[in-house]
Amino acid sequence: MEGLALIAAALLGGGGIGSFVLSIRRPRGEGDRENTLIDQYQEQVASLRDEVAQVKKENEKLRSREVLVISHLWTLHQHIMEGKPPPPPPFPAGLFGDGVTP
Repeated sequence: MEGLALIAAALLGGGGIGSFVLSIRRPRGEGDRENTLIDQYQEQVASLRDEVAQVKKENEKLRSREVLVISHLWTLHQHIMEGKPPPPPPFPAGLFGDGVTP
């Protein structure tokens, strides 16, 4: 039992010693370039995530506007098909951003 504990302690201690030896052998500044690149990539990823979020918001606005346009188109078509005279039905609220018709 003591032999098993000794082997376990040697292996656990060896891992700590091994990493210490590697840290001593590694020249200083060797990881700086890699860390700088990692930082740059992380900044780029964050920037791209923000940009994607903005594009998604704009896309949602455009889709909502498209629904309004198609709805109004259908309303105009029905107005014509029913033989109703001018003026046409008013534009839907929100079609031009603030609901004001041109």
